Amino acid sequence: MRISRNCVSLVKEFEGYHRELSNGNCKAYLCPANVWTIGFGTTVYPNGTTVKSGDIATREQAEAYLEDDLSNFSSGVVSRVNVKLSQSQFDALVSFSYNVGLGAFGNSTLLRKLNRGDYQGAANEFGKWVYGGNRVLAGLVRRRKAEKNLFLAEDSAIVNRASYGDSNNTVKLLQKMLNVWLSTYEKDILEVDGIYGTGTLNAVKDFQKNNQLPQESFVDNKCWSFIEKFYNDKTQPPGNPSTPVEKNIIKLNDSGEDVETFQKMLNSWLKKFNKKLLVVDGDYGPATDEAARDFQKNNKQELQSYITSECWKLVENFWKKHGDVSAPQPAPGLDDRIKVYNKHSNIKLSDNFSSSEFKCKCGGHCSSTKISGKVVKLLEKLRAKLGKPIYITSAYRCKVHNRNVGGVSNSRHLVGDAADIVVAGVSPDQVGKAAEELGFDGIGVYRSQGFTHVDCRGYRARWFG
Repeated sequence: MRISRNCVSLVKEFEGYHRELSNGNCKAYLCPANVWTIGFGTTVYPNGTTVKSGDIATREQAEAYLEDDLSNFSSGVVSRVNVKLSQSQFDALVSFSYNVGLGAFGNSTLLRKLNRGDYQGAANEFGKWVYGGNRVLAGLVRRRKAEKNLFLAEDSAIVNRASYGDSNNTVKLLQKMLNVWLSTYEKDILEVDGIYGTGTLNAVKDFQKNNQLPQESFVDNKCWSFIEKFYNDKTQPPGNPSTPVEKNIIKLNDSGEDVETFQKMLNSWLKKFNKKLLVVDGDYGPATDEAARDFQKNNKQELQSYITSECWKLVENFWKKHGDVSAPQPAPGLDDRIKVYNKHSNIKLSDNFSSSEFKCKCGGHCSSTKISGKVVKLLEKLRAKLGKPIYITSAYRCKVHNRNVGGVSNSRHLVGDAADIVVAGVSPDQVGKAAEELGFDGIGVYRSQGFTHVDCRGYRARWFG
């Protein structure tokens, strides 16, 4: 099994991002157990080296380290559990194990009860793991309650509409609806910026608490329906009395799950009228714009490069009536060009690299991956030259993720012709030197963070991070 973003969101909330510097990066610190730790609780880097004093990482790297850590803990949970698990149960157990350790989980009464099929008994064990230094820790009490709630939840009930750390139009809609409730009870109104940060998290938990809902870091279907009902029963908050909440608005150059959903639904209409189907890649590019305008024209809608609530509803109704169709996938093949791949696919690009290694690590804000064939070819040559595997910590980034990790506005990661890499046993300087000999254009050596940036920007650039 694989963890869902429910698990990632829960771990991020309780582990926290430490020690954050003024530029958004984080610095290694000694945890209460006197172990050097960085980011979201990482103590050992993906290449096997331990975190040490003075280490610095970007938020993006910290998220990559966490993803690698959780992958290892996921395997550990799978190998120890002998009964069937729902997604929510699996997510809760991975979060629990990440906090207490796989050894403790493996020897726990919780696991013994679970493997006997006593799910409720196992759930009741979460609350016993709240001690630190022979005293109850409030943070552990909250975490165990969240893990227990997740473990006992029905999967259909905990499908996230929005999660802590998200940044998209769904969060904007959530913030707009929440502001009605906040205004009604004379609470501070949120900035509608589409970012699910601390302010939105606190407002969500306040709403959950006052409506007898489990206090979580995410908004599931049940919580969303409560917020939406309150909004529908009330007027807009003061200062914005006449602006309706627009649902499912997407526009030219957008990317993400909303665009992917729209493409899938629109393909139903295109298929019905023998028109060329769209590649469902989550990118609102020229092809999607042309198809959307065709639909607008044939359904007496105003021709425009964005989708209103009314247009979305028309497309959705058609799709509900006629159903899904098989959509073409981005074509495989490797040359020097930058190509778009489905983020959820794992296409073999070369002997040693697959498309999943280059995907954006935004946690669900986009659904496609841009990859430069030239970069892949040079990475293959670099791997052969160094004689060791290459670990890609960051490659393609969507705009949201690039902004969240503090990337520059013209980052090569945005266009898909860059990669931050780590080679076990080889220093960043040595990797950079080998990369230069092979013809990479841009090379950045990050000694303290232990990685090397390479890209094919078309002109020479060298720097040290």
